[in-house]
Amino acid sequence: MKIALIGAGPRNLMAFERLVYWALDRKWADEVKILIFDPFGIGGRVWNPNQNHELKMNSLASKITLFTDDSIQMEGNPHLGPTLFEWATTLGKDFIENNNFKRQKLLLEEIDHLTKYSYSSRALFGIYQQWFFQHVEKRMPSNFSIEIHSNLIHNVKFDNEKYILLTDELAYQVDAISAALGEGMDEPSDAEKEAQAFAEAHII
Repeated sequence: MKIALIGAGPRNLMAFERLVYWALDRKWADEVKILIFDPFGIGGRVWNPNQNHELKMNSLASKITLFTDDSIQMEGNPHLGPTLFEWATTLGKDFIENNNFKRQKLLLEEIDHLTKYSYSSRALFGIYQQWFFQHVEKRMPSNFSIEIHSNLIHNVKFDNEKYILLTDELAYQVDAISAALGEGMDEPSDAEKEAQAFAEAHII
């Protein structure tokens, strides 16, 4: 079976987690290949770890988690894990120091001042998502495999009981899709493109 996750933000990372733990709980024997599509990689555009550090979330760090617990009505057993705040103040520093993030110093300073009443930066949540992905990936059963693609999906067709995902250059055939596309993004006008080009040409 091939499953496509279009968008690599929180919703599809949680879908990935559920697939892995359903497989473990139910001892799935079939081969499963998961294809993740996102031009911005794990975390997606909104939570890109290298973005402007001043951009903040609108929920408390202690209230943010990608893990499940007994309060959720769902199929399968919950898989407990740290909130964003708990992760940041226990595992976060080591993870940031061991990876090449653009604003490492600012991220480490943020963790030093983070409390359970803090609003985290979007970048820090993006890093938490990358850690979460690696955490779940390590627990995949042997019959699971995963591919991450930077291709942008332009269209989806359904043909002969299969979904066909179309990019500029390739087509991918899968059995199931989870599409979590995040916030829309308007294309800039011609005047905005000219202003952007001028700004980029005159950066000091």
